[in-house]
Amino acid sequence: MVHSSYTALLEQVKSGQLRVISLLAPARSSSTALERALLESPSVDLQVNDPWALYDEAAREPKTYDYILDRVMTSDGTGNKTVLIKNVADYIPPGECWERWCALADAHVFLIRNPLLTLQSLFRMLVRHYSGDQVVVEPVTLDEYARRHGFGDWAALKADLSSGTDFTAHEELFRAFFTRDQQIHREPVMYVPVLQAAGEGASPEEVFAYRISGWEALGEHFRHSCSIVPAGKMTVMDSTLFRAEPQKAMRFLTLRLGLVYAEGMSAWQEGAGKEGTGKGFTTDYDGAVPYYDRVLNAHKIEPPTEVPPPVEAFPPFFRRHLEGKGGAFDIYREMLAELDRHFIREFELTEELKRTDPFFAENVTRLKGL
Repeated sequence: MVHSSYTALLEQVKSGQLRVISLLAPARSSSTALERALLESPSVDLQVNDPWALYDEAAREPKTYDYILDRVMTSDGTGNKTVLIKNVADYIPPGECWERWCALADAHVFLIRNPLLTLQSLFRMLVRHYSGDQVVVEPVTLDEYARRHGFGDWAALKADLSSGTDFTAHEELFRAFFTRDQQIHREPVMYVPVLQAAGEGASPEEVFAYRISGWEALGEHFRHSCSIVPAGKMTVMDSTLFRAEPQKAMRFLTLRLGLVYAEGMSAWQEGAGKEGTGKGFTTDYDGAVPYYDRVLNAHKIEPPTEVPPPVEAFPPFFRRHLEGKGGAFDIYREMLAELDRHFIREFELTEELKRTDPFFAENVTRLKGL
């Protein structure tokens, strides 16, 4: 049964009252920074940040469309509206649910980033959800787990891991974090289609990692879109590319999306907080974990200075997730190959960037030569 809020949104789209631009990315890929920049286009009336992440239950889809419709109807201005909606890939179920989303969106931007950097950032962020008295790895509390690993308590280990560069000693801990991260992944609405996509013989851990890292989910949605969305309505962008050359990237994106370019798209005058712009940029998130602090405190698109860890910094299970057939590296390369050829050839690959992120530089160099 199609929900009434979805029907109302679809009717607005079909009548020309509403244009939806979809921005989809894996977790920790600078997607909020790109969302913040695109909002500065005079053509964009409203942005909605991660609406699919707000409801961790089987009724996620109808409640998400209720929320989006409410944001659209209560936003300032009259007449036709262009709305930018950013989502992290793992929150949207594959299959028919994604098809319904594609029917709403007039244009799609798929954002990618070196998986070594996205996964490192996700590992660091996941630990911030937990307190020392919680039992995550049976049968001990996190305080006891920390003491067994040479730390005074969980607060000390959490501080170490939240800025860590090597996670190999904590495979058991991160397996538990991934499988506990979202309740909806235990529900048939999510688990069954994901299990089917993961393939016969997939373990529960593989199914959960399949979604929560965002990479397999992004690849699934991208491939599905290729069969139902016109090629001219789909654009792939790389996080490092748009952060290294923000003006060039934003000019390219606005042209592809049919938006008006503005100088403020790469460096804005005010901060990115809830009151940061006249349009009211908001993260739509009220949790305690600071997922958006960097963007909320920024005044511009910041250059890519993060140094990716080696793959050996991750526990064996997650190395397979990165390096295995059809894993994050394969999906990254597959989607990187869809970058606009003219744009990639015009990109200046500096010596500093080659030193900072050799994996990214190697793949971009290969594309430049094609």
